Amino acid sequence: MLVYAGVLPPRDERVAALQRWITAKLDTISSKDDQLVLRSFITWHCLPRLRRSLDSRPASASQINGLRNRISTVTEFLGWLRERGRALHDVDQSDVDEWLTTGPSTRYHLRAFVQWAARRGHVGDVVVPVRKSRQHTAPIDADQRWDMARNLLHNNEIRLPYRLAGLLVLLYAQPMATLVEMTVDQVIRGDDGVYLRLGPLPLHLPEPLDALMVQLIEEHSGKASIARRERSMWLFPGAQPGRHISYIQMVTQLHRIGIHSMPTRAAALLDLSAQLPPTIVSRLLGLSVATAEAWSHGIGQGTYASVIARRDGIVGEARD
Repeated sequence: MLVYAGVLPPRDERVAALQRWITAKLDTISSKDDQLVLRSFITWHCLPRLRRSLDSRPASASQINGLRNRISTVTEFLGWLRERGRALHDVDQSDVDEWLTTGPSTRYHLRAFVQWAARRGHVGDVVVPVRKSRQHTAPIDADQRWDMARNLLHNNEIRLPYRLAGLLVLLYAQPMATLVEMTVDQVIRGDDGVYLRLGPLPLHLPEPLDALMVQLIEEHSGKASIARRERSMWLFPGAQPGRHISYIQMVTQLHRIGIHSMPTRAAALLDLSAQLPPTIVSRLLGLSVATAEAWSHGIGQGTYASVIARRDGIVGEARD
């Protein structure tokens, strides 16, 4: 609130919250030796890598959650060792193998810590193998996707912000972490229609999606009781002054209306890759060219015809 009012300088609230969480997490470790090692790992490995990846940009929820998960995994591992009367310098490969095979796959987050600890002589010659990558997410059925799009376009019982957010996932493959950080300035209103800037090339919004976007901008305001009259820069304002909606809130609300990011985004990317060259898909959606090309390589003429046939009559084609 004080930052929003200009009393305090701006700061990255997610990073500030992470630092408070780290202090509390370290206090839960009873062994001073383990606490010291983990503090060093966080200070000299985790936080510098986070700052380099941010490059002066605010941290995303996924970046912070990923780091918290890694730190929690290390904390759990150190506690597991102490329960067995073993210190970190006593660890051998059998300990690591037992740890990995007797718990969830998230235990493979230990890999970075073990590599760092080995380089500094805290552990011996032990290895955490690379976890096998997850299989490619299967897209939802094309008919199901367009049924969901119809519902969001016309169902006034669903709150407008979540209708629009769901459509941006369904139609334009936008990640939910990206959705929450969209700003009003990304929407361009001109004589020839409404455009949304997701990448270098503005995306023309078809009817009736354009009308929903205009309605959201004209009506939207955050839930904050303080400075309610102040117009928010965020397309999806949150409950705190000057903040956008939280990632968790967005995910929760979209899940309630049946929008799950990965399978719906996969379906949207298949559709768009069938219609447009990878370079155009990249510039419209803000994807890397390599990602756009990867999606386009699996598209055949049969898939293209099937997708277009199902799409016709539901929503107008986006124009570049």
